[in-house]
Amino acid sequence: MAPTIGEGTLVCKTAEIEGDVSIGKDCIIHPTANIIAKDGPIVIGDSCIIEEQVKIINEGRDATMTIGSFNVFEMGSQFYGPKVGDSNVLEAKSYAGPSVEIGDACRIGASLQLKATETLTSGVVVYGKDTRRVDQKALAAKGAASENLTLQLNALKKILPKFHSMKS
Repeated sequence: MAPTIGEGTLVCKTAEIEGDVSIGKDCIIHPTANIIAKDGPIVIGDSCIIEEQVKIINEGRDATMTIGSFNVFEMGSQFYGPKVGDSNVLEAKSYAGPSVEIGDACRIGASLQLKATETLTSGVVVYGKDTRRVDQKALAAKGAASENLTLQLNALKKILPKFHSMKS
């Protein structure tokens, strides 16, 4: 099944997208990103950035994996859970397992691994070697792109096509 790609979304040719995948508008999918719907569909919202070597894989459940809008999956991060809200950042090489749900405006620190069953409530930052948590709800901006994300999306839309072949 061919993926559904929204208007203004750029997908590099070397990105791997398999199965029933729907990607919203104005997203950036970098080279070597993997979005694989093995056992259920994947729906990704608008204005997301999915960087190199990211793995977003829906396997082991016959249900839709939902990823909201304005999310950034940094290089090498992995997500296998059922849901990601809006305005989140999974930093480089972070891992969220099949039983992890992420609310809105959360951040998972670089190289951290969340393997246990849990739901990160909106505004939580997970950081440090002991996966400490802090609530940043006062800073949360659900459903809106930050100025930095907007600048990054616009820059990538200009730069990526100059150096990579695009699927869309």
